[in-house]
Amino acid sequence: SYGLASRLTQPIRRLTRIADGISRGNLGANIAETKRSDEIGSLARAIERLRASVKLAVERLGTK
Repeated sequence: SYGLASRLTQPIRRLTRIADGISRGNLGANIAETKRSDEIGSLARAIERLRASVKLAVERLGTK
């Protein structure tokens, strides 16, 4: 059961750190979990879309 818990919590902790980094302006994170076909993969893809949207918005604001 420890192995299963670790397999679930480790990627969630990593995604949490990435989301926190995005909120602080770190838009260069590589999100490896996007290739997963489970709920963690879905969450990772949503965070990746958020990262891409924020990056695009920052780039647009920077050119004006």
